[in-house]
Amino acid sequence: MKNKELSDKEIEFIDSLSIEEARGFTIERLYEIELIIDDLITNHFKPEDKWDFKLYLLNGNIIDLGKKIKILNGLEIISNKLSDKLRRISSIRNSCAHAGIDIVHNLEIISNKKREKEIKPKKRLNVMKSNGKIESKYLSELLIEFSRLYIDLKNELFELKYK
Repeated sequence: MKNKELSDKEIEFIDSLSIEEARGFTIERLYEIELIIDDLITNHFKPEDKWDFKLYLLNGNIIDLGKKIKILNGLEIISNKLSDKLRRISSIRNSCAHAGIDIVHNLEIISNKKREKEIKPKKRLNVMKSNGKIESKYLSELLIEFSRLYIDLKNELFELKYK
């Protein structure tokens, strides 16, 4: 199910999210991905006590997601391409989670099929890129990219987990 196109209802839902809801949306979904990553690492090492291994060694306070991705990459469990997708989805999640409350709202004029015009606020947030530059992004565009990555990654990681 690669490059899944989102339905109009999914896009409408994403457009309706406030920044607070976007935070929860991205945090919850990335947490699901991280749980699969934990399973991949655990399955590789086959610890005697899987519960303690996950609870103490893979605890997010001990090993963050970026380090878990490095572990999977180092063990050649995932490809560089998959690693890049994981880093990108994590970056989008961080942008939503740490975006300030001073989100810029732009007005967008939308024409529907009946040629009716609607003025709708379009939420933007300032995102710091890895090079330190600030870039303004539409929240809905980030969330659509996040959703597509989430679907792809969940499927790809499940394939690895159950292969």
